[in-house]
Amino acid sequence: ETGLPTQNYPDNPNGSLHAIAGICDPKGRILGMMPHFEDAVKFFHEPNWRRNKKEPDGLKFFKNLIAFAKTL
Repeated sequence: ETGLPTQNYPDNPNGSLHAIAGICDPKGRILGMMPHFEDAVKFFHEPNWRRNKKEPDGLKFFKNLIAFAKTL
């Protein structure tokens, strides 16, 4: 509610240290991510799916990951 990191549930449901959901290097590349985007890969997985049938964030995340891997 305050916008600050917390150890309290439900604002930090998995109890991660310092409420860290992900870490990255100085260039912004993702090294680790906790929010489990794989849970939102179909449009009806999104909370407002009846009103907003946009591509889910989880699917965007995986498409971007694949596109980046192809550049390696």
